[in-house]
Amino acid sequence: MNIRYQSLRSNNAIDSQSMNDRGRDRGGIKLKSIDHHNNNNNHKSEKEINEELIERQKNRIPSDDFLNGIHQPFNIVPFFHRAYKYQNNNINNNNNNNNNNRHEQSDDKTTTTTTTNTISTTMVTIVTQATVDRIERVVAMAKKWKGPISTAVFIKNPKDIPQLKKLLRKHWILAEYVDIHLLYANHTRYPVNNLRNLSIKYAQSDYVLLMDADFVPHLGMNEYVSAQIETLLQQQQQQQQNKHPLSSHEQQQQEEKIAFVVPSFASSENPNHLPNDKQSLLKMIKENKVYPTNLNVCPKCHTPTNYSRWYETDDLYQVEYRWIYEPYLIFNRSTCLAFDERLKGYGFDKNSQVFTMAAQGFKFMVLQAFIIHINHPAASWEGPSLDEQQWDSLRIVPITDVTNNTE
Repeated sequence: MNIRYQSLRSNNAIDSQSMNDRGRDRGGIKLKSIDHHNNNNNHKSEKEINEELIERQKNRIPSDDFLNGIHQPFNIVPFFHRAYKYQNNNINNNNNNNNNNRHEQSDDKTTTTTTTNTISTTMVTIVTQATVDRIERVVAMAKKWKGPISTAVFIKNPKDIPQLKKLLRKHWILAEYVDIHLLYANHTRYPVNNLRNLSIKYAQSDYVLLMDADFVPHLGMNEYVSAQIETLLQQQQQQQQNKHPLSSHEQQQQEEKIAFVVPSFASSENPNHLPNDKQSLLKMIKENKVYPTNLNVCPKCHTPTNYSRWYETDDLYQVEYRWIYEPYLIFNRSTCLAFDERLKGYGFDKNSQVFTMAAQGFKFMVLQAFIIHINHPAASWEGPSLDEQQWDSLRIVPITDVTNNTE
């Protein structure tokens, strides 16, 4: 599929600009800041202005966040808890990411014996987001992954903090593998993309696997995806050297962008009974205990993955982007734009990002790995209907400027 586009800001990579700036300026679209000192507010107290802003956030229509430029800055606390296994590591291994070295101090005073683990250039960090009442779902993820996880937690009430600390003491696997970052907000729909950007920015590695908190990988997936990335990068480097022997290493590395698709499934089975290899997965699919994610709800969101082909092959294969495709991806954050923070709420919140990646020229390669969604009751968050949420995500695409020309 050929996608025509006009201008892409190279400085919009996640590692090179603050998240607050990114929320206000994405792809050439300037989002208006709320002016506390305009003529209409001259005779209002600060309290009245704040109350008015809160009321606007509570009562706005779904499209207000991006069509009218409403932007609410959020207070964040990076590394509220540092994973014990990676406490002594410097994050951001790429040379162009050194500006993100950690200096923040954790608020969690729990003590334990610190272990260290070297982060390789092809190590993958799971990046996810949750509320405090759902953070325990990351336990199952950590038990299977046994590698770095960066989790952004949405805090609506300061009373959530003691509960979060209690969960860290209760589940050693969380304290061992999971970095936790906080985002404080209220009177807003669930700021899913703000949370994603927060978890990506402070991930332990440049390669990240985007997952929701109620998904689990299979055992051994951490090592498998790291090895696959290393092999593909070596092949890619050799091909580029053969094509352009006089080019610099940096130029060769920038010529091709790869995003790895991880096929996603769903199940109502006990997480302890979920498959850990493809053969067992295929058996449970035949038994109707596991099935591809959301193919009935949104066929276009996942059918490009080509599940029928995946069932039959043991090889990596490339798929073409199609409209509103939104797979779960592994990608190098330094080559990718941030998630659009104008989009808030549950559902249809990744397809504008994947469209942007396709416009940037990413190739989508399907891995022989899988993740499984653990089914659960629907969230009780107040927000738009799925129809409204889908329209929100689709409206973002035409007004977002994505290209390959630098300024």
